[in-house]
Formats: sequence, structure tokens, C-alpha cells
Amino acid sequence: MAANTIIDVEMLDGSIKKMTLNFKNLYLLRNKDKKTYDEYMRISNKGPQDEMEVAMMLYVAYKCGNIDQECMPFEDFLEILPVNREEVSEIAMRLQPKKKEILPKPLES
Repeated sequence: MAANTIIDVEMLDGSIKKMTLNFKNLYLLRNKDKKTYDEYMRISNKGPQDEMEVAMMLYVAYKCGNIDQECMPFEDFLEILPVNREEVSEIAMRLQPKKKEILPKPLES
């Protein structure tokens, strides 16, 4: 059974939005909304450069978490996104896969 990668995020208006960046939902988003998917991939490949790019990553996670539903536009999402920058960063970190430390292989003698 696959691990549940969907998290619940409380927004400014008190609503709870489901978010995920799992591969299946990203694949579905690519087929449903290629423009948003391409923007996510651009940001993901180089890392977010500013707060708006972090917000866009969370918007993509929101769209992926609600892939079978009609989602609000990005501008409306920004209105209810928490304003606490630390909280937003924490949400983004929870959505990203944990990077494993790669240790060098020992030299064989």
C-alpha cells in the first residue's frame, strides 16, 4: 500500500485544503493543466527564487491534492494562503521529498 502523501493545510479563511506533490497527481496535472505543470517544473528544477515561486509550488500542490475537483484560480489562492512566511516555508518543506544523504562508497583494497 502506498504511503499517504496528502497533507491538510489550514488557510487564512479557516478552510482546510488538501495538498500533495506525489508523482501520480503531478502526472495527472500535466495532462489536465500543462501550463501550471510546466511552471512547477521550471521552479522545481532550479529551486524557488522568491516568495511568489514558493506560493506557486503550494498552488500546484493544492491543485494536485484536489485533482478531481474544480480549483480556484491562483490569485484567489494567494488571498487565503497563510501570511506567516515561516508557516508557508514549513508547508513547502513538508511537501518536498526528504533528500537522503549520499555517502561516498568506501574504496575497495
